[in-house]
Amino acid sequence: MYLAEGITQRQIRENIGFEMDVSRGEEAEPPSQEILDILLNKVDPQRLMV
Repeated sequence: MYLAEGITQRQIRENIGFEMDVSRGEEAEPPSQEILDILLNKVDPQRLMV
């Protein structure tokens, strides 16, 4: 499991409403500007998903 920047394992446990093992969760690195440009301009230029 990868956690969004600033989201803690505790926040997940408190908000999902069911039991889940988040002990191995780690914070994911935010995407680089290059990756964002690819996603927004090549993969989904109409911004239907991103």
